[in-house]
Amino acid sequence: GRRPHAGGAVMFNPDFYPTPPEVAAEMLDPLDLRGKAVLEPSAGKGDLVRECLARGAAEVLWCEKEPHLRDILTSIPCATPAHSYADFLQVQAADVSHIDLICMNPPFSADEAHILHAWEIAPPGCEIVALANWNTVSGQFRGLQLQLAKLVEAYGSLEDLGECFSTAERPTRV
Repeated sequence: GRRPHAGGAVMFNPDFYPTPPEVAAEMLDPLDLRGKAVLEPSAGKGDLVRECLARGAAEVLWCEKEPHLRDILTSIPCATPAHSYADFLQVQAADVSHIDLICMNPPFSADEAHILHAWEIAPPGCEIVALANWNTVSGQFRGLQLQLAKLVEAYGSLEDLGECFSTAERPTRV
């Protein structure tokens, strides 16, 4: 259920950290979303979904496990669930074969698994922009973190946004 969190924000689950507007801008400013199809795999209450639509995305598919958050998301025009999947890790490539961008703020407890799954299902030419705990993408790697580090080294880039959630709706030092 929903529980108040320090500072008055509602905590839907331990991984619920809404994307601050300035972080969404940092993620999306370099991109032209006009007419594009976007997937937001851990949509929360829709902060990134709304920002993508405001920037001209034609369609935003989303996934969200929390039923109360899904109720909020269903009220956003031009935003639709990615088939019947609440859990992004169940989404298959065929379900999202038309998307141009995956924009994500995945659960910090499993960010590497979510980013790797995005890579596995992304169609050719699809861009992926993801937030991650800096510890996930820097330092000593093992398991999925090692796979992600190799993927980023070969195809991507990193930018340290610092403690960008320190003054967020639900603050964290992650």
